[in-house]
Amino acid sequence: MRHVAEVVTFVRRHREWITLLGVQPTEPETEYGWIEPGERVGWTARGPLYRIRRFAEKPTWETAGMLLAAGALWNTFVLVSPATTLIRAGQECLPDLHDRLLSLATFAGTELQAWALRQAYASVPRANFSRCVLESCPSPLAVAKVPGLTWCDLGTPARVARTLTNLGLAVPWADGDEQLN
Repeated sequence: MRHVAEVVTFVRRHREWITLLGVQPTEPETEYGWIEPGERVGWTARGPLYRIRRFAEKPTWETAGMLLAAGALWNTFVLVSPATTLIRAGQECLPDLHDRLLSLATFAGTELQAWALRQAYASVPRANFSRCVLESCPSPLAVAKVPGLTWCDLGTPARVARTLTNLGLAVPWADGDEQLN
């Protein structure tokens, strides 16, 4: 958490930056998002911050192996940024969504607030934040490697089962000797 606090300090000094937290990968995982760091743009007491060269979302096994060998990081999707910077990025990259959400201010605090929110979300096109905002972001993007952290995205039953097994805990839904992959 001290490292995250140091990243917050960097972002407070450089308010135009959106900084993601990355972790050291342990294998060429194809179900995670990856971040390829570029040149160093800042420093904290626990390590450098790098400009993001590119993202690789759920790469092939071969690409994941190359990213692992090249020093890319897994994307935790935890980010540090001033809210105004995120709003500006959303406005520039997804103007229809931004305008729709901005119009909700008229209904704030009224009995129509919940209805207006449902209507706003129902009528805008769906957008992937990673692709539509971060990958085409007008704001500079950085990544900070979180030291000493083992990462596991528990997004599938198989990952939950593997984590429970690694911790020496029983997998409650496993039948007999059956293993989840």
